Amino acid sequence: MYKAIIIDDEEMARTLLKGMIAEYCENVDTIELCKDLPTGVKAIRKHKPDIVFLDIEMPGHSGLELLDFFDENEINFSIIFVTAYNHYAIQAFKLSAIDYLLKPIEYNRFLQAANKSQEYFNYLHQSDHKEQQHLYVRSEYSLVKIPFSDILYIETLDDYLKIHLQD
Repeated sequence: MYKAIIIDDEEMARTLLKGMIAEYCENVDTIELCKDLPTGVKAIRKHKPDIVFLDIEMPGHSGLELLDFFDENEINFSIIFVTAYNHYAIQAFKLSAIDYLLKPIEYNRFLQAANKSQEYFNYLHQSDHKEQQHLYVRSEYSLVKIPFSDILYIETLDDYLKIHLQD
């Protein structure tokens, strides 16, 4: 079971998202609803969630500031941004967000984000003793699973990698 925290200044948004998680994500338990970033930071430290659903524009602090409150070794959670504004998407993905959902949340996009998050946590929680059969890479604005058997070769391009696949 994965633990989730929702951080959003709008009570209705928190309630709706909690309902969507409860209805469509049977393996995710929403353990706390937070009305602002400071409350969310405390909840993350206390509960150690697997996933944080995070609004961006909130009074006092932007959701984009969340990681500023943690040391790198404390960041053991993924983030799905849930916001009414699309112009923060690039900044969000630079913070390694799993996904970026626009309000009002569309059912299919929500399921897609939830599945991405589950794949990410399955990857993270794999036994270190198991031989990995695939590689996860960020491609544009999503996390892509690539089987090792499909990789022909990898080319470096300055700060980027170009992965050549069989297809």
